[in-house]
Amino acid sequence: MLVKRKRYACYIKDHSPNGTFVNDFRVTGEAELKFGDAIKFAYVSGAATKPRCYGPQTVAEFTFIAASAHRIIDCRRPITIKARYGKTHRLHHR
Repeated sequence: MLVKRKRYACYIKDHSPNGTFVNDFRVTGEAELKFGDAIKFAYVSGAATKPRCYGPQTVAEFTFIAASAHRIIDCRRPITIKARYGKTHRLHHR
């Protein structure tokens, strides 16, 4: 999974075998992130969901909510996001 910024928008790109979902739709290519989007890293069940198709990930281990993506100014600094259960992850831009 890769997050990058183009002008005033942030985009997510999936490189995983199980899939990355934005609002329960599997990402293919790039997907623009908007305030309040739910980002989920799929569990094994996500591998069966075709790209751009709806597939709720009720057992996704990680779920994130995009907040203020439009306010990211410095692309060299990673985004820090907090998941449920207190885990923190850093997403690096490219």
